[in-house]
Amino acid sequence: MTYNDLRTQLSSTNHTTPAYPEKQRSGHDLSQLLSSAPAPTGLVIPSFLSVIAAVQEAQSAGKGPCNLDPRRIFFRNDGTIELSHLTSLKSGMTFVLSSSKYSAPEMVEETERELENACLDSYVLGFVFYEIFLGTNLFGQQFQDVIGHGDFGWLSWHADKTRHAKPLYELLSGFPSVLSSLIDGMMTKEALDRITDLDRIADTIGGASQATMLITNLSALQHGDQSYAPLRQSFLQKVDSFWRRLMSAARRCLRKPM
Repeated sequence: MTYNDLRTQLSSTNHTTPAYPEKQRSGHDLSQLLSSAPAPTGLVIPSFLSVIAAVQEAQSAGKGPCNLDPRRIFFRNDGTIELSHLTSLKSGMTFVLSSSKYSAPEMVEETERELENACLDSYVLGFVFYEIFLGTNLFGQQFQDVIGHGDFGWLSWHADKTRHAKPLYELLSGFPSVLSSLIDGMMTKEALDRITDLDRIADTIGGASQATMLITNLSALQHGDQSYAPLRQSFLQKVDSFWRRLMSAARRCLRKPM
């Protein structure tokens, strides 16, 4: 498949206009979490879990791969999420791409096998939240050479299985290593090695969220009033026990065959 073939498959979406008509909008899209600075983990995780639930529902309904461009993930004011889906051109083997940036390796490869929605959705979802957690400034630095080549740059990067995004824990001080490893697993270029089970993904994210809250509370105990001192040792033991169980579960999750 040539670049011209791929380019003709890109939708004519104007990325300078809203993805949904203004008269229909009563909420916000996921792109509002994108900012120049890294996004706070505690702020992003609830949205991450909500999107996973919406994607899971779409997969259960037998719908095609989700269009996971952040501007196409719409949070309604009633708490529900609106997703659009990629259009199949050839029996689930070729799709109209809404965005070359938010695509997956299998969408670029020439293949005669049907593409699995879970595999495509997991990769793109991991990539989207990688960008959100990292922030657009650091993300732009990581992909400067790719961005400079436009659509062809993104399609080439996703297709090149020798190129990988640098782990979030290496770029963001204090970023949870379990969450970083999970996103790496979702963004794995080889489909057979990719983490695609949304239940396991949600469980790991939820565990990372609880761990973050424990660390925040621990910091308050360590720097707060000395009257908390008698509770500190007990709390430390609980944190240590929690981390051991979380790390053990995460290792099993990341090693378990799909």
